[in-house]
Amino acid sequence: MHCHRNSLHRREPAAADRWLLTALFAVGVMNLLWVAGLALLVLAEKLLPRGEWVARVSGAAMAGYGVWMMVAG
Repeated sequence: MHCHRNSLHRREPAAADRWLLTALFAVGVMNLLWVAGLALLVLAEKLLPRGEWVARVSGAAMAGYGVWMMVAG
């Protein structure tokens, strides 16, 4: 059987998927728009040819936003 690099064919979700799914739960309890936006990020990661870059860029953006919120808050 040919092994694909695409995370759709892996048994275990990628580490970025775990963080996004955790964020879906944590943020989704409060706001349905956040759930929809993060679900689109997961979909883009799964379907785009370079989806791992979507995960890296969005993860870095979310981490940066979190740091900014801690510093500004």
